[in-house]
Amino acid sequence: MRDGLARIPVRLLAGGFLSAALFLASPAHANASSLLWGVEDGEPAHIEIVDGGTYQITFGQSAPISLATSFGPSPFGNLYRIVETEEGVVRELLTTVYPHREGGDAEFAWIEAGSYELDILTPVFPPPPDQQVFDRGALGRLALTLFARTAEAAIIRPPEEERIREVMHFTVEETSQGCAEQCFSNVLFLPGIESSRLYRPDYSGGTERLWEPGKNQDVEDLFLTSDGAGIRSDVYAKEGDVVDELPIVGKNIYKSFIADMNALKSSGHISDWQAISYDWRLSLDDVLRYGNEIDGRIYYAGDLRATSTPYIIQEVRRLAATSKSGRVTIVAHSNGGLVAKYLTVVLGDEADDLIDKMIFVAVPQVGTPMAIAAGLHGYDQENAFGLITSESTARSFASTSPMFYHLLPSEAYLDAVDTPVVSFDDELPDWVDRYGASVSSQLSLDHFLTDEYGRIDSADGNTDQPIRLSPDLLAEAKAIHATLDSWQQPAGVELIQIAGWGVPKTVSGVTYKKTSSGDVQPEPDFTIDGDGTVVTPSALWTNNSSKKKYWLNLRSYNTDHPFQVSLGLNPLKHSNILEASNLIAFIVDVLKEDQKEISEYGYFSTVAPPAGTNRLRFSLHSPLTLDIYDDFGNHTGVSTTTGQIEEQIPGTYYVQFGDIKYIFTDTGNPLHIVMTGYDAGAFTFQIGQLLGDSTVASTTFSNVPTSPSTIAYFNVSSDVTTSSNLFVDSDGDGAFDSAYASSTGQLIVEEESSSSGSSDAPAANGPVAGSIDGQVLGASTSATTSEAATTTAIPEFMDVVAISSSSTISEAISTPPPKKTPRKPSPSKGTDFQTTVASSTGAAPAQPTEPNLWSRMFRWIIKKLSL
Repeated sequence: MRDGLARIPVRLLAGGFLSAALFLASPAHANASSLLWGVEDGEPAHIEIVDGGTYQITFGQSAPISLATSFGPSPFGNLYRIVETEEGVVRELLTTVYPHREGGDAEFAWIEAGSYELDILTPVFPPPPDQQVFDRGALGRLALTLFARTAEAAIIRPPEEERIREVMHFTVEETSQGCAEQCFSNVLFLPGIESSRLYRPDYSGGTERLWEPGKNQDVEDLFLTSDGAGIRSDVYAKEGDVVDELPIVGKNIYKSFIADMNALKSSGHISDWQAISYDWRLSLDDVLRYGNEIDGRIYYAGDLRATSTPYIIQEVRRLAATSKSGRVTIVAHSNGGLVAKYLTVVLGDEADDLIDKMIFVAVPQVGTPMAIAAGLHGYDQENAFGLITSESTARSFASTSPMFYHLLPSEAYLDAVDTPVVSFDDELPDWVDRYGASVSSQLSLDHFLTDEYGRIDSADGNTDQPIRLSPDLLAEAKAIHATLDSWQQPAGVELIQIAGWGVPKTVSGVTYKKTSSGDVQPEPDFTIDGDGTVVTPSALWTNNSSKKKYWLNLRSYNTDHPFQVSLGLNPLKHSNILEASNLIAFIVDVLKEDQKEISEYGYFSTVAPPAGTNRLRFSLHSPLTLDIYDDFGNHTGVSTTTGQIEEQIPGTYYVQFGDIKYIFTDTGNPLHIVMTGYDAGAFTFQIGQLLGDSTVASTTFSNVPTSPSTIAYFNVSSDVTTSSNLFVDSDGDGAFDSAYASSTGQLIVEEESSSSGSSDAPAANGPVAGSIDGQVLGASTSATTSEAATTTAIPEFMDVVAISSSSTISEAISTPPPKKTPRKPSPSKGTDFQTTVASSTGAAPAQPTEPNLWSRMFRWIIKKLSL
């Protein structure tokens, strides 16, 4: 061991003084060099060592070593190992390293773990003997003797420490034993949009979290300018800080996935993994061009974002350098897949050296129609991740977010999918004349999204009316999608694509209709062919030779795992798909190179699952809440205590679009629907039975008067054929004031009190409500009651039944509520409905449900509440 700087012979030719002086006068450079060790295409694998890194290296193997640096000409470096002795810390000189030479580099073998330093020095001419480039013949030896050695004897060399241009510090670890059999790759995880927490300084030495937001102001602090740049310049992400769970509503997002990745690292199967947090508001260009890490804070926007080593690219290289395989497996969820695809474009040829596998989970590769609803109307953002953000705030935010524009259906999507992404009802002739009856091409979609006709400001509270999107941001997104839509994984990189399927609230398009007041109202079109956000064709878009494309049947998974709701968890869909235990097991096995037959994981398939099971969809156009309870006290709707969506009944999903509420359920289970008024007006309630995406039976109750005191009840024992009548307590006094026939949707009125022949029954003047094979099932009607609501507003049904001491509802629970004598529906209409449904489904005809059924249900609810 030598504990100082080794003396390196220096030979100067005549005139060398000037060269040395020029180098000594040069300013110091920032770290820009690297140490190369290993073989490009062989073993040991080629490793690039940079300042600050930690590297796993096979000890005892000799391999070429060389220096990569911009200093020159002919720089060289001294490699030292840092050793602690009783006298203190000393540096042991191991070897001198030179730039790569075509004739072959010197070889070097690492033998000990520890800390190392590489001093990169400015040379003094001529270079050391083994770097002489002139002819070594007799004339050369004579010149060397006469000039160089004579000059050396007369020159005092500058001290080595004065010639150091850069010092690299790094750590070397021995590659784990047994790697020859288990050389598993490190993991880089790229989460979806809204899945990285974002912060700003609180200017008291701490931080304030802006996402997940606790209020609208948090989201407004994240607003961007019209060209997609941050209004605040101090927003940042934190290293590894992705959304694991949402304690406010008890939702897990990545919690289980994170735990399993940590377990893989702890067990030694992988050396390391990293969840990448990024500023998902920004464009893919910004996310991969910037990302300056300062003390654990990562800036992608603002004055501190500039860096020569963008964070995500830096992490890919770091994980690859410490990986047992020398490469990284990327797991990407949702928007993270777009980041992953664009990452390989930025890396170019380096991508194949750094990445071995890419696993895409629910990635909107060519966009998804839900982005149209979210961008123009703020749809489903009020409860995105269960967080409270108004729809007008959400769409204002989205309208200037470049990343949102990446999620819009691209030209490739529109060319491949037949379903229109936007449609217009015939009652909107001006809109049809301007855009056509439907929008299904890139040109027509661009026109609709950026047009000014019928548009309002994004901050306007009327979220039914669409806003105008930015032509510039749309053009930038289209340019990026031109690259992404034709993307193929790099050669040598395995691609696995997984799509969630079976969540019936997946938006396939938006249909604009005319309201009774003459306004425009958007209504989502739904499909079961997706995960609630991303349609399956987009998630399985990329064609590749491996053809590893899988459908994950979320509908069956949710039905078979009712324990999730008992733990306070919502059913699995797009946002929390990585909580599926079988999906995590599959990913872990892929990482451990132990993938089993796909059938062994359950709920996976290599073809689309059959959509042959009936389901129900309840829709409510009204100023009422929509809640469903099952026989076990589970609830689906908006919680009265947290204000968040609950989906506790297995197989149910709640959606709200403006003032329209939807609940999707499976058939076969008794369900009890309660609707509670919060404003005056009228409501339309529809129950439909669907097979796949087609409605096979439905009944509509139209224009039923409502007030803040109204409570309406409806019951389904199994499917649409077992529906009860609709009962309405218009004044909240516990007595049902009116009832509507389940077969027709018509008001059931009292028998005539005189022989005058007059009748209180309204005429059936509505459109056909539903049919099977073209046969009429029932007609929607305009319905009225003669009694005005007079009681105090009651916001939620559960609040009503809990106040038993002062409410007449308690009397309705103990005794059958008073009711008017109903007039039975028209025999012909009732018979048509029953006959048609029975012949088509083989089910028994629907029977009117007497009000005392609700008395029994109320007793049961009170009993459950008292437990």
